[in-house]
Amino acid sequence: MPEITQIGTDRLRRHPLLPLQIFSYFYKVIKTTLSIIFIIGSAVHALSQKQLIFVYHGEVVARFTEGSHFEFKLKNGSKKEGFIVDLREFSMITSSDTIAFQSIAKMKGLKQKSVTRGIGGLFFFAGFGYVAVDQINAALGYGQKGWNQSDWNALILGGVGAAIIFIKPKYQRLKLGTMIRSIDYKSPYYQNPKY
Repeated sequence: MPEITQIGTDRLRRHPLLPLQIFSYFYKVIKTTLSIIFIIGSAVHALSQKQLIFVYHGEVVARFTEGSHFEFKLKNGSKKEGFIVDLREFSMITSSDTIAFQSIAKMKGLKQKSVTRGIGGLFFFAGFGYVAVDQINAALGYGQKGWNQSDWNALILGGVGAAIIFIKPKYQRLKLGTMIRSIDYKSPYYQNPKY
């Protein structure tokens, strides 16, 4: 037996980096294995997460995942906000209550219609543009100096346009025909969550 121990210690003396190489090899194997397990676990977790979507004319207008914060106004007039804990087929379980999808009337976070914003922008630029051009003409001597009724009307038009653009309601009403669905990874509307 002393010979075997002697051979082992001689080998270590000749190759002092051998224990570090062995440790480094096992460290790489363990790190790679844990990375693969983490990636597979993340993929399974992402695929198992349900989403709450609001679909209007085949287009998803809003999307919530489990754990998302929401603010809704119900048809009975009460306001609900909190975090989504679980999504069922026709309802969601929140941090404070269970809400049926059919009872949701308004929600916070829907985008304002581009047509409305376009009309507001048109009024804004037309009103203030008219006043600017009229005042430049008056300064150059091509028109009457001062403010007349058409200038006041143009300012009012610009103010209405600014109100349409900048003042947004807190809750937007769900349009007639908006479908509210709880989906999983098998649905064509499903999107992988962004972390």
